[in-house]
This record gives sequence, structure tokens and C-alpha cells, in this order.
Amino acid sequence: MRFSVFQYETIASTQSEAISIAQHNQSLENFWVVAQSQTSGRGRMGRLWENGVGNVYATLCLRHMHNYELRKALPFIAGLSVYNIIAPMLSDIQRMQLILKWPNDVLYSGAKLAGILIEVHSTGAQTDVCIGFGINTAFAPNIQGREISCLNDIGLKLSAQTMFEKLSAEFETLWYNYTRDLNFLQLLNSWQKNALPKGEILRVNTHDGIKIGAFFGLDITGALLIQLPNGKIETITAGDVDLY
Repeated sequence: MRFSVFQYETIASTQSEAISIAQHNQSLENFWVVAQSQTSGRGRMGRLWENGVGNVYATLCLRHMHNYELRKALPFIAGLSVYNIIAPMLSDIQRMQLILKWPNDVLYSGAKLAGILIEVHSTGAQTDVCIGFGINTAFAPNIQGREISCLNDIGLKLSAQTMFEKLSAEFETLWYNYTRDLNFLQLLNSWQKNALPKGEILRVNTHDGIKIGAFFGLDITGALLIQLPNGKIETITAGDVDLY
């Protein structure tokens, strides 16, 4: 493992702890924060997340992330890291149910199997990116209004520690490969091969309101494309996406 790892039994949030460690250790290089359980874990849009023992709760803090060419790749590298460690353990039929959903989710049979939270933090001349991973390994959290799945329910009996070790190795491999060539289009192509099929109807909550349309892929910047009922292709750069 190339990055340092801070391991805890129970903390409030791996994301908050990573931010705190980074702020108080300016010379520290890239590192992981991993916990067996959290008391105040959160997802995108500030959603609270059930945090019992058995699932993966981990945050990777990448330091010196001033280069936007690096930062823009992170949602896709993070999603592929999770997808790539789960897919080989599934049967061919099961693998068809495993998909990536823009911007940061991994679904199994339409239900959320893993979520990723990416936050940028700047202090003076230092810019850090914290990438929080939640992988439902042992149990599916009870989240009102959301369909949730877990590895245990689909026949994969793995410990959270084993899954973290697989995740960290895969992310670090993809990350170093990307930093060598910065081939963003190749990265997008890899992501889209494992994403929702085109035509899947999505409900997108944006700052302009709710938009409903068919998934039309990604543009060259990584933005979401949806085809509205009137046939127009709309570009979404930020939003909360659900299957409709």
C-alpha cells in the first residue's frame, strides 16, 4: 500500500477526521482514514448514513490537488475502483446488475451498494481532496425513501477489512496510471462501459429544479447528458440523480 492509513474502531466520521488530520499536518502526504463504525457518517447532500460495524467506512485524502486535470478525474476513478473490486466476484448474470450511476454511486439491481462523497478543501496555498467511500459489505443501511443493497445479500461474504484492502489497492493503481498519462477520455470510456444503459430514465434534482430524461451518456468533460421528453439533450454538471 503506497498511502498511509489511520485506523479507528469508532469515530464521528472518516471524512471529518481526514479533514482535521490534513489541517493539522500540512507536511503529511496522501493518506487513508478507516473506521469500523461511525457515529455521524454522512453522504452527499448532507444525508445521514447508518454506520454500524461490518461495512466499509473509509476516506482517502489526496494532498496538493491544485491541478484541475487531476481533480476532475476523481469521481470516475473512485467509482471504477469500487466496481472493479466487486465485479470479478460476481457471476456473469450478477455482473449485469452491477452498474455505475453518475456522479458517485454503485448500484446492484437498481439499489445502492456503495456511495462516494468527494469534497475539496483549501487552506492557504494547500488544496486537498477528501474522497469518502461507503461500501455496504455486511448489511444494507435503512435509508428512508432509498433502495439499498449489500454484498452479503448477494452471496459475497467478505469482511470490511478485506474490502478496504482491495479498494485501496485498486484506487491507488488506477490513480497512478491516470497521473502518468492524464488520458481523461479513456477514463470516461472505461466508466461508461460499466454505467447505466443509455435510455434509462433518470430524475435529476438540479439548482434549476427537477429534470426527467433518458440517460444519454457523458460529454467530454464528464458532465451528465440526458435527453428530455422533447428530444433536447441537456447537460448536467451538478445534481442529485435517481432512477425514475
